[in-house]
Amino acid sequence: MTELRAFAERVLFGDALADKLAPPGDLVDLAPGPALVAAPGAPGRPAALRLDLAPDVRAEPPPEGRLDDPRARGRLLHAFANHELLALELFALALLRFPDAPAGFRLGLGRVMQEEQAHLAGYLARMEALGVRFGDEAPSAFFWTALAPARSPKELVAGLSLTFEQANLDFAAHFARVLRRVGDEETAALLDRVLADEVGHVRHGATWFARWQDPPATHVDWTAWTAALPRPLVPRRARGKGALQREARRAAGLTDGFVRRLALAGESTGRTPVVHAFLPGFEEALAGEPPSAAAEQVRRDQATLPVFLARRGDVVLVPDAPEPAWLEALAAVGVELPELVTSVDALEGRPLSGLAPWGWDPAARALLAPLLAQAREQPPDPARVAELASKATAAAWRRELLEAHPAWAPVVGPGALDDAGVVCADAATAREAVGRITAGGRRAAVKAPWGTSGRGAVRVDGALDAAQAAWLARVLERQGAVVVEPWLARTADLSVQLDVSESGARVRGVTRFLADRRGQYAGHVVGPHDAGLDPAARRLLGERAAGAPSGLDVLRAAAADVGERLARAGHRGPAGVDALVFRDAAGGLRLRPLVEVNPRTTMGRVALALRERLAPGRVGLWLHVPAPRARRAGHASLAALGRAAAERLPAQAEGGRLVAGALATNDPGAARVVLGLLLVAEDLAGCLAAAGALRLEPPPPR
Repeated sequence: MTELRAFAERVLFGDALADKLAPPGDLVDLAPGPALVAAPGAPGRPAALRLDLAPDVRAEPPPEGRLDDPRARGRLLHAFANHELLALELFALALLRFPDAPAGFRLGLGRVMQEEQAHLAGYLARMEALGVRFGDEAPSAFFWTALAPARSPKELVAGLSLTFEQANLDFAAHFARVLRRVGDEETAALLDRVLADEVGHVRHGATWFARWQDPPATHVDWTAWTAALPRPLVPRRARGKGALQREARRAAGLTDGFVRRLALAGESTGRTPVVHAFLPGFEEALAGEPPSAAAEQVRRDQATLPVFLARRGDVVLVPDAPEPAWLEALAAVGVELPELVTSVDALEGRPLSGLAPWGWDPAARALLAPLLAQAREQPPDPARVAELASKATAAAWRRELLEAHPAWAPVVGPGALDDAGVVCADAATAREAVGRITAGGRRAAVKAPWGTSGRGAVRVDGALDAAQAAWLARVLERQGAVVVEPWLARTADLSVQLDVSESGARVRGVTRFLADRRGQYAGHVVGPHDAGLDPAARRLLGERAAGAPSGLDVLRAAAADVGERLARAGHRGPAGVDALVFRDAAGGLRLRPLVEVNPRTTMGRVALALRERLAPGRVGLWLHVPAPRARRAGHASLAALGRAAAERLPAQAEGGRLVAGALATNDPGAARVVLGLLLVAEDLAGCLAAAGALRLEPPPPR
């Protein structure tokens, strides 16, 4: 008979592998002894295996493509052996620190430890056969630094049994398959035995954790488990490499609901995250307008849009947690899910690498203010943000660009400078500018400095009527100026996406967006900017005639110039430059290379991210469907439209990329005012046919 305490002391403090591996025989727990007050700085180990605690040392595992090399397989087993040894030592520490834990738990832990000894011995023997000795690689201390400070058996079980050992269900199954493929049946069989034992280890932890929940239960509650995890552990750590072993988890007593949530967990497992937040109404907020009820609902509906922009391990702030079914649909087509957090308070104290709201307007500053001290980067000056986003600034820059580049005339038109627009600070000047335009039989556009497309502007055919004059007076009073320019007969709307840094700006891509009859945003073509474009417009953008630049040359040059101006003004991060192809009075096509500047994230940036989700050669049509349009198409609600899309146009993916079908880009079940639908086909005509199958009539992609 061996006392649990004696066994634990030998495993934890012994400085030879023989101490760790010596079988204890039959275990009893008659004399648990006093509690070990605090964990030692490190477990006892032979010199070659001592843990480097500051900083944590982690040897990179060999690439899977090299596992046909015996030494590479030995290095892989070296990492597994260190993990088994750490688990042994941590369980021994738990027995010594928590002598008052239930006897059934403690004796069960003793049995688990004996199986860990067998795993370790098996790994060591196989490593030796493969030409690797224990100690040839630097052992990682991560398990120890994460869990040695555990304050209770419940916390230890949450981190070790339900996190690291649960992840090993995936690691063991995955590498058993990989090693069989390279012909190493002996090591694969060893991993099969480890997997079978790990199911019991996870079951032991799940059983006791459920009993320690408040109130006690028969199954592990997701929220209770995540709350018990000590930082830096996060739920995603409980997933290993390869396919999620759902059956093994069920055998261990974890519920389907728990496993479903684990499959969708997106927290960072190491990289300091960026926090993303979708806050529409950027221009209105800069103008000092309070958010409307409709804008607030748009925010709730589309709060998950940054999911497509975030990197693995980033955080996306959402007002409400989306339904798992929608998240599973995203994961099924290869979308890497970030961590979704419903409260800024939940991020308190966490180190953050940055904050990425849709734009740094007053609403974003108010929302993210509690996190500023935790982030490495700080927001820009509010006055400068407003200046850069103003249509008055865009008009001034447009004029300067046209004056500086007379060679652009074949593309922009000989009268482009005359039509560049004027900034008016009073009603008389604005009326005069309108009169000059309308005197020639053209329509004038009067734009507020801050206002979204389709709103914040009036179109005037002659003199301003009473309603337009009242609007002009309000804008001048609140925003101080208007921009007056000819209303152009647009045939295609374009947006150039920029990455702006201290060193300058980089053109990330050109996108084409859709606008309805009122000029309001309706969606994007996802794919090449000229997919399905009118042949004449395609020639304007793509051809260089008689040594003149192409429209695309002009567009990129103008956007690059704007990017440099933004960089010099202190803007950092994403930006968009809107442009358009229009038909002049003679019926020819011309390019306006700068319509407005968006010093923020835009829908074009999301469209570029969605493009990366498409299989090569495929095109997408990303529609933003308002609820009234869905009802006119015969769908009782946006949720009903989402169900119809999933049934009639199921998303099809190959290699994690979309090849056909429809994908909702926000949760259809929660959508109230707008639903994003990405329709994917071989070409734009196929996308339009898919829209027709849902009885949707999008604005024609010009």
